[in-house]
Amino acid sequence: MIRRTSPIRLGWALMAVLPLVFAGCDDETVNEPTAVDPLFIRYASLGNSLTAGFQSGGINMQTQLQSYAVLVAAAMQTEFVVPTLNMPGCPPPLVNIFTQETLGGPAAPPCALRAGPIPTRIHNLAVPGAAIIDALDHFDDDSDPNTLTTLLLGGRTPVQIAADVMPTFVSVALGSNDILGALLDAANPGDPSKVTDPAVFAGRYAEALDALEAIGSVEGGVLVGLQPIFVDVATGTLSVPYFTAGAAWLQFEAFFDTQTPLNVFDVDAACATAFVPFAFGAPVLGAANAKLDSLANGTLLPQDVVPATIVCADNTAITAAEFANVIAAQAQYNVAIEQLAGDRGYAYFDPAPVFAAVAGTPGAFRPFPAFDPNDPQHETQPFGGALSIDGVHWSASLHEAIAAGVIAAINAEYGTTLAAP
Repeated sequence: MIRRTSPIRLGWALMAVLPLVFAGCDDETVNEPTAVDPLFIRYASLGNSLTAGFQSGGINMQTQLQSYAVLVAAAMQTEFVVPTLNMPGCPPPLVNIFTQETLGGPAAPPCALRAGPIPTRIHNLAVPGAAIIDALDHFDDDSDPNTLTTLLLGGRTPVQIAADVMPTFVSVALGSNDILGALLDAANPGDPSKVTDPAVFAGRYAEALDALEAIGSVEGGVLVGLQPIFVDVATGTLSVPYFTAGAAWLQFEAFFDTQTPLNVFDVDAACATAFVPFAFGAPVLGAANAKLDSLANGTLLPQDVVPATIVCADNTAITAAEFANVIAAQAQYNVAIEQLAGDRGYAYFDPAPVFAAVAGTPGAFRPFPAFDPNDPQHETQPFGGALSIDGVHWSASLHEAIAAGVIAAINAEYGTTLAAP
């Protein structure tokens, strides 16, 4: 069991200061004990795109510094070196999901690489795309290292770099990509074969914790459960409207029918129990709008209209069976993570209550993407204020809410008094 051995407090007032996030790094001061509590002298965070600060389909130094892990480190008043990426990013974040315009425009490089000088140690060890296997092994058949694995971590694993930091406190937030890869699969959204078996997941998670504890410096930590991908938000819609309920598309079809007696937009009846990824639904909706425009300008005759149709087949939508499989796996992952936290004396943070609270704020999660150009949120918050422009990753405001929840979990487990952002 990992547990801090001394409840010593430093009699400092908690100051709202940012941690040292990276410009450069002096080896003589990297691990200087200036934290508000000895437990937090050296903090390292392991995770995926959410912990890394990926937003709106991209990542750069601005989004990286909005990560909940940075905010948690700030509350600890501990040094927290982030491997920042130059502007506009790698890849640059979207500024409009409908046009696919990105920060910096078409002239911007697809990857702006690392910002210098390069630090000798880093504390945010999260990599977009990382699954639980990637904490320990980039060469396993289930591993899927990417460009950012090399740019952010130099091709090493998070545990290998954590050994350089010798953390006294760790946070681990891995598991989302063990199911998200299935949901985002272009050939078969929801593909069950791309969901990591829960027993395998639990075993790999335990191995990652074993490796962290073998470093010999860890005195405490917090394990972060998976966010709810599908949440009832009053109308039965989703917390991640990128995967919009087919029932919502059927309602949108009814709206189209009020605009013209001609059938320009159809939604397959099978969609009533399915979920349609934005990447499949948006182009069909765009085609329907184009038909309306062509009817208006006379380039399309009424008798020639063929409806643009969303078909909820296995290769275009998340079916009811695939949805049930994902939900079951996610629940089992969280049970395993919470059990591991309890067995090893770590704090456990369940994001679900935070999502439920945020969902109570009007406009936080939209029941349907803001397709209408006249909608004030069309470009800036197409999926609601809690999500970035890509409809999957968190906005800065949701990172703040998550940070507050993580801090509360740490305080409850260890008797500390970290202040929420």
